[in-house]
Parts: sequence; structure tokens; C-alpha cells
Amino acid sequence: MNAEQVSPEITEIICGVLELDPGLLQASTLLRELPGVESIKVLRIITRIEARYAVELDEQVVFNVGTLDELVQEVVKARAAATA
Repeated sequence: MNAEQVSPEITEIICGVLELDPGLLQASTLLRELPGVESIKVLRIITRIEARYAVELDEQVVFNVGTLDELVQEVVKARAAATA
């Protein structure tokens, strides 16, 4: 599983939770600056990502990730580690 496969699905999850148009998200989009972002919604996003990819993201990763691309890369790494 690579970033090209994961990115559209994560974009869909984020946009679904935040009720945003997927066209608003680019790889360099700062997630904390998206309209409607609040801590409970971030937790929903992370929970859905973890369930979708059968991974557990470290809290430090979740709170330190800034962009969509960084989140995608962390999911790819976690998925690779989970299937290794």
C-alpha cells in the first residue's frame, strides 16, 4: 500500500467528517486550518483512519502531523509495520 492509494481514501474520510469539498484538500494543506476542525472531529478522523487501515497511530504522530501528506505518510508507515 502506497501514498497514491491511501491519499484519496484519507481525503474522503477527512472531508466526510468535516463536511468539506474534497477539492479543498491538497497534499500541503494544513489540516488544523481546515474549516470546522475541532478536537472531537480530529479524533473521529483518526478513529476512522485507524479502523480503515487496521493500524494504531501514536498520539505524538497525530498531534505533530501538520499536512495531509504527512498524515498519509504516517498511515503508510503504520500499515507497513502492521503487515510486516
